[in-house]
Amino acid sequence: MRRFGLSQRIFLGFLCLSLSILVFMGVSLKKFSEVLDSSTKLQDTDDFLHAGTQLQDDLLQLVQTQEVFDQYLGEQTWRNYFEFSKRLETLLGGAKDTPTFRRRRKELEDLDKSRLEMSGLLANATFTINPNFTIGAVSPASLQKIKRARSQIHDQIREVLTRERGSRIQIETLLRSHLDALWRRMIVVVGLVFAGGILFAAYLHRAAMDPLRKLMEIIRNPGEMGIPSPAYPSGAREMRELIVSFNHLTSSLRQHQKRLSSMLSWAVMVAHEVRKPLAAIGTAIQVLDSGFPAEHPDKPIFREVLKEVYRVNGIISDLLVFSKPRPLVLEKIDWNDLIEEIRILLSSTLAERRINLELSIAPDAGLFHADRLQLHRALLNLLTNALDAVGTSGMSGAGAVGAAGAVGAAGAVCATDGGNRADWGDKCDEAERAGGKSVTRGTVLLQVEPLGADKILVALEDSGPGIPPEDREKVFDPFFSRKSKGTGLGLAIVADIIERHDGHIKAMSGKRLSGARFEIELPRSLDSLELVPPGDEQGEKNSKLVQEKEHDRSSFG
Repeated sequence: MRRFGLSQRIFLGFLCLSLSILVFMGVSLKKFSEVLDSSTKLQDTDDFLHAGTQLQDDLLQLVQTQEVFDQYLGEQTWRNYFEFSKRLETLLGGAKDTPTFRRRRKELEDLDKSRLEMSGLLANATFTINPNFTIGAVSPASLQKIKRARSQIHDQIREVLTRERGSRIQIETLLRSHLDALWRRMIVVVGLVFAGGILFAAYLHRAAMDPLRKLMEIIRNPGEMGIPSPAYPSGAREMRELIVSFNHLTSSLRQHQKRLSSMLSWAVMVAHEVRKPLAAIGTAIQVLDSGFPAEHPDKPIFREVLKEVYRVNGIISDLLVFSKPRPLVLEKIDWNDLIEEIRILLSSTLAERRINLELSIAPDAGLFHADRLQLHRALLNLLTNALDAVGTSGMSGAGAVGAAGAVGAAGAVCATDGGNRADWGDKCDEAERAGGKSVTRGTVLLQVEPLGADKILVALEDSGPGIPPEDREKVFDPFFSRKSKGTGLGLAIVADIIERHDGHIKAMSGKRLSGARFEIELPRSLDSLELVPPGDEQGEKNSKLVQEKEHDRSSFG
């Protein structure tokens, strides 16, 4: 059977099942024909019994007829005798082609002889005296013969009917037995067909599902580098081809993963080697900056160089964290405390860029279990991206908070097309002086609210340009970025952190603001996940990288 495919097995199985049904139906039809034959015999017997009963009634009427003067027959009596003879002749003629005649041939032939004898006596003994009053004159001897013939016919009919009633009972019993046998056979046929269908379905299910179940088990338990190990081809031909294709796919993925792992290991090694001289460069720039005259026109160059040093250091930190994500160290966290820490960390950046941060934390958000440092990093990455997005769009009519109407046309001066950030402060200062109020370039909205009884929804929305629909699924891919700066690892790290918290993140267009919106669903409890003690060495190392990265962002935007 291994050389037959699943579709061929289905065809052969249905063919065998159909042939079995045809055989069973043939046997059942044969039994059904026996039932029909018995039913026909029963109907013929009933017709014969009905006619015989009618003849008995006619004989009874003849017996009750009074002969006139014991030697004359009235016209009506004479006619009754001949009508009885004709009906008896008709009955016997019709019975010649029935099973009853074959069973009662001798009795019916004797009955026909008695009929002919009585008819001859009546015909020879009757004559007309007066045309107006027809009577038949019969001698006493002839009358006695007629009576004897009549009695003989009556006895013969009664005997035939008695035997025929017995035959009817036998035929009816046989018919019932045929019906019972047909019913039992139909039950057996239906049962066998049903059982055959179940067995065939179970066989097909086993032929198709056993290899798939083994394949799914291999997929659920991936081996090295998260790639499933090869599966042994088994089952039907289509299943074997599927497993072989799966093995080819996993082999290609394994080779690609090895190349990617080698490249990532090489990049991490380079990052480690570059980080030490980069720290020395940063320290040297700070020393040079502190000793350089404040009034010198080249003084701002040191600050810009130092910013780039810290930006490169942040890229290295992202790469190290992405290459070796640390296990979760769970603890109970209050949303208000966590968000307040991030707000304080970004306060200088918000003030410098003149961006309004709106916080909306539901009172029933409550406590939840998470890795504080990693979730802190994820939210900080999202907020940093939102600030960058708002910064590139500037202040637009719907995005400016506190400026629309009050500042009027002067507030529009603060809107830019993402050009030189150094000019924003001067332009917005002019807008503030013209309007007499503080002008913001945009808004970032952070909401935390319960989602059912066991989940938390964290939504981050900004008034930036938004994310094109075709990029909303790609933004979480490693190294994907539409910005001129950065590695494209920020949102990939965020997605990894959220997924390792058994959560889900998605990007969409804003609901209240005009930019992008990120929604994060997190469970309140993570008791089912593997925990690492807070003193884990790798966890402390990655925590240090997180803190350094956050310090860089808060200090230099």
